[in-house]
Amino acid sequence: MTFYDLTIARVKDVLKTSEQGLSNEEATLRLLRDGRNELPKNPPPGWPRILLRQFWSPLMLILLAAMAASVAFGDDADAIMISLAVAVNVAVGFIQENKAGRALNELRAFSVPSAVVRRGGNVRELPAAELVAGDVILLEPGRMIPADARLVRAESFETDEAVLTGESLPVGKTVASLALQTPLAERTNMVFGGTLVTRGRAEAIVTATGHRSEIGAIAEMVVETQDDRSPLQEQFIRLSRFLAGLYSLAAVSIFAIGLALGKSLFEMFLLSTALAVAAVPEGLLVAVTVVLAIGMQRMLKRKALVRRLVATETLGSVSVICTDKTGTITQASMQVVSIVTPDHEFDSLNSQPCWVADGAERAVFIGVLCNDASIFHQENPLSPSRYTGSPTEIALLTLGEGIGLLRRELDSRTPRTAVLPFDAKHKFMLVRVLGEAGEEILMKGAAEVVLGASTQVLAAGGVRALNVKTREELAHQAETMTERGLRVLGCAYRPADGTDAHLNLDDARDMVFVGFMGLRDPVRPSAASAIKKAASAGVRTVVITGDHPRTARAIAREVGLGHLGRVGSGFVGDHRLGVMTGAELDTLSDENLRERVVDIDVYARVEPAHKVRIVRAWRARGETVAMIGDGVNDAPALKAADIGVAQGNGTDVTKQVADMVLLDSNLETIVSAIEEGRVIFDNIRKTTMYLLLTGFSEMSLIFLGLLFGLPLPLLTAQILYINFVTDGLPSVALTMDPGEHGVMRESPRRRGTPVLTGRVKGLVFGLGTLLSFLPFGLYALFLASGASYSSAQTIAFTAISLQALAFVFSIRSVRRFLWEASVLNNRFLLWSLLGGTLATLLAVYWRPLQSLLSLAPLRLSDWVWLSIMILIELVLIEAYKFVAFLRPRNL
Repeated sequence: MTFYDLTIARVKDVLKTSEQGLSNEEATLRLLRDGRNELPKNPPPGWPRILLRQFWSPLMLILLAAMAASVAFGDDADAIMISLAVAVNVAVGFIQENKAGRALNELRAFSVPSAVVRRGGNVRELPAAELVAGDVILLEPGRMIPADARLVRAESFETDEAVLTGESLPVGKTVASLALQTPLAERTNMVFGGTLVTRGRAEAIVTATGHRSEIGAIAEMVVETQDDRSPLQEQFIRLSRFLAGLYSLAAVSIFAIGLALGKSLFEMFLLSTALAVAAVPEGLLVAVTVVLAIGMQRMLKRKALVRRLVATETLGSVSVICTDKTGTITQASMQVVSIVTPDHEFDSLNSQPCWVADGAERAVFIGVLCNDASIFHQENPLSPSRYTGSPTEIALLTLGEGIGLLRRELDSRTPRTAVLPFDAKHKFMLVRVLGEAGEEILMKGAAEVVLGASTQVLAAGGVRALNVKTREELAHQAETMTERGLRVLGCAYRPADGTDAHLNLDDARDMVFVGFMGLRDPVRPSAASAIKKAASAGVRTVVITGDHPRTARAIAREVGLGHLGRVGSGFVGDHRLGVMTGAELDTLSDENLRERVVDIDVYARVEPAHKVRIVRAWRARGETVAMIGDGVNDAPALKAADIGVAQGNGTDVTKQVADMVLLDSNLETIVSAIEEGRVIFDNIRKTTMYLLLTGFSEMSLIFLGLLFGLPLPLLTAQILYINFVTDGLPSVALTMDPGEHGVMRESPRRRGTPVLTGRVKGLVFGLGTLLSFLPFGLYALFLASGASYSSAQTIAFTAISLQALAFVFSIRSVRRFLWEASVLNNRFLLWSLLGGTLATLLAVYWRPLQSLLSLAPLRLSDWVWLSIMILIELVLIEAYKFVAFLRPRNL
């Protein structure tokens, strides 16, 4: 049931209460019936469940199957090495997931510890959890509101509702009933649990507690919003299933061929184990984990703290950024940016001529004295001053300090003798001050109210009558400032004409108009360039705010929204700025919203449920969405997005829900994180290509040996040595590759794009099979020449090892030829080449290791054959890259 549309008398009747409040007995009955004023607990999953979840992926199951086969056939060394890869990935995943899932517990922190309540006519302080619907609560500045309530009395009352509605300015409250369907942000006769009283005093009747409150509704949305898999998780599941199918088919085929050729069942089991070990990329999950961890560190240096490991890569596929306005696009601090007097208009307040005009300085003088904010200077001059009060009035004090109109000096020189506080109903404030020229009444308030109360103006030649033409011109200027997204205040004064110690509404008359002051939350200097850089990378930016549409539209135009887009998926460049309010969004079905969402750049006056719908509409179009927010109202949308991003100065709730925290609350930071995410995906793809190419070459080599009736070219222990030692170093080096030039000039990767595209699969599986013929040829040649079995295995082992070390240089980039890619920008790659070569030489020539791996020393002439083989293979890879990737039609 709604209460904002009811009269106060009707609210009391519905809730069966009075101004004296509920009786203690009735309150106890309602507490038993409705429950405590607390949000429901939602404990995170226990550690056993999190631990078991780490094993449930196709790639992990393949590793476990290979480990089981090794144990079954007594290959303890193989089993241990595979189990190490499993253990690393399980540990990393467990630690990361165990930190997540605490969002609701943080939401519960917004339940305030106590509340001032009137029950049975007596005022008392109670635990907020004991409040019930119908209780009468008393509110004062600095108190957090304990529950949703309908105001019955309000004196110059304002609340900060930014955490709930996104409204950046304090909201003035009244007690008058409102029309049905009034948006949440405009329900000025209601107060909401979890928001803060910033000014005035009020009494209200509690209408909703616990999960029935607006904060409770957000908590339920957080619970109902499911955590979807990231694009990387989806693609690795698909890749794992593909590999599982391919390897299963290969194993069955090889098993059948072997039996047909007269091989024993036991021999074929050993061979299958070797094939499984060769084919499964044991180092892939470890390498991916390393890539993501390194990406996290790089992003942290760019002021982006990533909370979920897999989120580092997901950022690279982001195609839509949905962001709050305050704090990311703007600076989250009100400033006076424009002053208009009857004679002048100043839009640059840093220019000296502004303060030559008496009207401009007089306007600031009125703004500083007709002001309830306070400023506290620290004893240490290097420490920043501390302000209390509304952001608008703090901005006026700050401007006054900047030009030498210090509040403490004005108070001693021109003391205030009476005050009529600002009220949302009459929209102005009056103060009486005593100066050298006698007493004056100063007025500050809404532009149209101050102008309407004025009969004269302060102009260059002095005070003159305010004629109709000047009044219309000033009204037009105020309207123009408002359309620019400014909050416009009018300033006026008049000589005091009475001795009454009190001011009343009737004293706002016959004022001398001084000027308008335009305030706004200024745009961050980097916002426009960040949005432009995102657009050039094919990433759309959408503003979602609780602010007024006019303010949101002005800010959006200033940063260039409406003129930036991307071709494809419905985006076009140079389109008209699209603005939609929450009320308009309510009229659209989910299907209609999905069609319209591409035309809208700005959403204003939106509520938490609207944000979730917007995010889901974009995702339904196949886009990868990043949602930036700072308030409790943003939590459900952050969880619904592919990447939830909390501002560094945001609430603990958003930080716990989010995948990433912008430590500097800067939009430019997430654009940098997107760039790093693209580099991460490139490195994951390179590492995957490298490990699969080398593994498939090993499997093909073994298959060829079986097909031609030859002994196993490689033993299981030799394969594991290659995979973990020789290949392991270059695969880790690939994770540290810097981004390629032009990575932010490409379009985002669409959801569903595989890690291995068709052309990449051709490189891995087609070329991997072809390249296995050369090592097999050397192996067969050695056997045919009468060399020992261990010598033949050694040439195959060394060929595969050197082949893997050479492959890494070609795999580094499919966009460039081998000789065009600099090696010096990844020095770890050079060290890995040196380490891999040394590991191969140790295996061949160091007797203990040589004996363990059943190898024999090679002659100098053998190395000549190996060098020729590597050269031929590099030529073949570069030729394939040219045909598949580098021809002009593919650029």
